[in-house]
Amino acid sequence: MGNNYLDELHAISLSDANRIAPKRLEILEGRTLKVPNVNFGLYTGNVYVTVNYQDGKPYEIFITSPEISVDHMLLQDCLSRFISLCLRHGVKIGFII
Repeated sequence: MGNNYLDELHAISLSDANRIAPKRLEILEGRTLKVPNVNFGLYTGNVYVTVNYQDGKPYEIFITSPEISVDHMLLQDCLSRFISLCLRHGVKIGFII
C-alpha cells in the first residue's frame, strides 16, 4: 500500500525541481474570497484569500485578515509565499492542501 503523499513526492523528478517558473505578467486577473469567522485563538474574524491567475491557471495567492497579531500576519505571509511558489512551479493544488 502506498502513501499518496510519499508517492507524489517520489514522482517529482529532478528536472521538475529545476523548472523555471513562467515570468509574471504586469497585470493579472484575480478573485478574492471572504472566509468569515475564522478563529485565531484570541481573535475571531474574517480572512480574505486572493488568487491571481496567469494563462488560466492559479499563479499566486495572498492571505490577509485585519486586526491580527504580528505572529499570525507573518504566518499568513509565509503561507502565501509558499503556496504561490508551488503554484508557479506546477505543483498540484491537491498536493499543497
